[in-house]
Amino acid sequence: MPPARELTGVTLPPRTVPFPASVSREAQSALRRLVGEDGVPFNALHELPAPDAHDAWMTLKAAADARYANMVKQLAGSLRASVETIEVGSATIHVATPEVQTQPDRIYMDLHGGGFVFGGGDACRVGAQMQADQHGVR
Repeated sequence: MPPARELTGVTLPPRTVPFPASVSREAQSALRRLVGEDGVPFNALHELPAPDAHDAWMTLKAAADARYANMVKQLAGSLRASVETIEVGSATIHVATPEVQTQPDRIYMDLHGGGFVFGGGDACRVGAQMQADQHGVR
């Protein structure tokens, strides 16, 4: 019997996972924008740094944030909501106000925990404007 080797993960054969047919064309289009012509997700193009390499993680975060911001801006179309960015302690808050508030006594709050890792900054700012336009609330 050969010596046992330490397992380090799950090995999967190469394959293509199709975009789900159960979602709208718009959703499928959004998913397509997340992969390159070769089908490889853009997020898979980055080599992950060592867990304790703080500066390397911040560099990777900045690159991912810039990519997300560019994609969201392309998706956003013509935004009408105004947006103000404020800092409260160490939290960055984007307050977007639609041109017409359909329910001025309500707000939409998105606690985007993923922004701690990737997708913060301009992507969140534009996302706030998109949500304000879509829902008609601040």
